[in-house]
Amino acid sequence: MDTHTPYDDVFYPTGIHQSVTVDRLYVMGKILGVKPTPIETATVLEIGCGDGMHILPHAWRHPQSKVVGLDYASTNITKAVECKSHLSIDNIEFICADIQDFTYSDYKFDYIIVHGLYAWVHDSIKEAILLKCKEHLSENGICVVSYNTMPGGHIRLMTREIMRFHTQQFSTTKDKVREARAMIYFLAKANSGMQSAYKYILQEELKRIASYPDAAFIHDDLGEIYTPISFTDFINHASKHSLTYLGEADFVEMNDEMPNEEITQVFKNLHKGDLLQKEQYMDYLRYRRFRQTMLVHDHTDLKRVIDSCFLDSLFISINLTTETPTLIYDNSVVQFKDESGKGMGTDSPLVKAALVTVSAQYPKRFNTKEIVEMANKTLGLEESPTDLTTVQSVLLKMYYADLIEVYAERAEISIDTEKPKLWEYAKQLLELRLNIPTQNNVMYHVEGNVEREFLKLCDGTAHFRENVEAISSLISSRELDWQKDEDVEEFLLKSIKACKKSGLLSN
Repeated sequence: MDTHTPYDDVFYPTGIHQSVTVDRLYVMGKILGVKPTPIETATVLEIGCGDGMHILPHAWRHPQSKVVGLDYASTNITKAVECKSHLSIDNIEFICADIQDFTYSDYKFDYIIVHGLYAWVHDSIKEAILLKCKEHLSENGICVVSYNTMPGGHIRLMTREIMRFHTQQFSTTKDKVREARAMIYFLAKANSGMQSAYKYILQEELKRIASYPDAAFIHDDLGEIYTPISFTDFINHASKHSLTYLGEADFVEMNDEMPNEEITQVFKNLHKGDLLQKEQYMDYLRYRRFRQTMLVHDHTDLKRVIDSCFLDSLFISINLTTETPTLIYDNSVVQFKDESGKGMGTDSPLVKAALVTVSAQYPKRFNTKEIVEMANKTLGLEESPTDLTTVQSVLLKMYYADLIEVYAERAEISIDTEKPKLWEYAKQLLELRLNIPTQNNVMYHVEGNVEREFLKLCDGTAHFRENVEAISSLISSRELDWQKDEDVEEFLLKSIKACKKSGLLSN
């Protein structure tokens, strides 16, 4: 069978996507009241796995789990198998096949991931994706499908049409990428003096395509297929395969808080308490472009009661700051903000102490019982019977507002930068690539061989300065090339701080 695809001609860069990891699906399953399978022993299928970077970390962490990656591009599968071999992972299998021909006996998967595929394939493939999800999803399984949606998808359709028309006269990939970006830049500049919606649309699209890697841009914006779909049409398609809506993998995307009471009431009158209607109207309100929708079997008992007690078995990481940390001991209102400026205020000494104490140890994770104990220790108080409920209730609201991180497992995260130890999985992967996943399930880009060799030295046995001296020696002997104007020690200090923050350091 010929499986040659455009992705074999131009490799599509892949990585770990935090919001569609098995960890995240477990967390959302717990919060939304289903009974997800523990991730340590779960069976996992990714359809459209690319080079496997999204699911390899899960397989490495959890040797008792069974993981399968499927992709139609043979180049992707070859890279995935090479990485699997390099990491000596034996509980993951990569299969090169068309989803329409995919058979895996009667095997059932607890988690099925379909990310960045649905909107980019023909209708027959879309049909096969949901058919296989239905056939292979376990009884309590959760499937997540990401797709480009409306109304935001209309804008991308417009600029794609412009760029594809303009670049049809060019033959090489390099020329197409250059000219496509140049065309949108020209249109944005030509309309910069106008007072029109088109001006602002072009400016936003120019920002979007400027940040896209060339390899992703050629497929996503200049490729043959791009079919965004409304939430309602997607759910109707899923229902034909006896799959029903659970929620969004990003909890904040389900946040339906409105600016004021008047808008809240009008919104309620629009959806009349119907969840699916509400979600569709939310897309119109928020100009949604993209969804990561979780599906379950339509016979699943969905109580849809979100209770903060579900946080009992989960782990919390907090990275908030305040300008008035000394006011945590009284009933003064203290504002806490994340790096983007979003935040909330609270007058509860217990909550304030919890946020300050846990943030000081970011990105380490704690369960809610530990957080309450730490907060009371900071305040010098004995724990009261209502403390746990109080803290859990606030933390759930903060997760809903995208102010904290919630995980299924603690992870072996360290914040020790004096004798730093790089996460072993990332250290092994450094031999193959400069983009590596972290324990926070995000990607970290290593800036060249100097940082790579420095991180390889971080094994927890030597002090930071010893490792810096070792790298400086290699630069002096010309075994490593250093061409930056920046002082090498300052560069490596920033590196180790960034590694700590992203969860790359381990115990």
